[in-house]
Amino acid sequence: MEIDLCYKIHHESNYNWEQARIVCESEGSDLLVVDNRPLMEFVSHILDKNVTNKRDEQYWIGATDKVQEGNFVWVNGQQVGNNSWHSTEPNNADGDEDCVALWWYNNEMRLEMNDVPCEKYTMKFVCQMKW
Repeated sequence: MEIDLCYKIHHESNYNWEQARIVCESEGSDLLVVDNRPLMEFVSHILDKNVTNKRDEQYWIGATDKVQEGNFVWVNGQQVGNNSWHSTEPNNADGDEDCVALWWYNNEMRLEMNDVPCEKYTMKFVCQMKW
């Protein structure tokens, strides 16, 4: 698989989803779109090498269902598939989970997607830009 994207991991910054997206856009990029399993494995490998305390880390990525509940779309307008969600996600817990983050469920080695509230939490994030 050829990857024609450049990634920037913001390890030292913690923002809510909208703020993270603004930072990415100010750098000429957008939040990460992980629209296939090989790309998810690549991103997992990169983050795995750079994150020491996986239990406490989550990273914003570019998916949301803010426009229509239950219809998750990437920031590029594509539909989000089902291949990278954790088995119990998305679940819209408390009716307020409209943005998506990557996380290590129970400190497992595999990253999975989780829907979380967009403004309630601040976390690290990943931006992507085409070459």
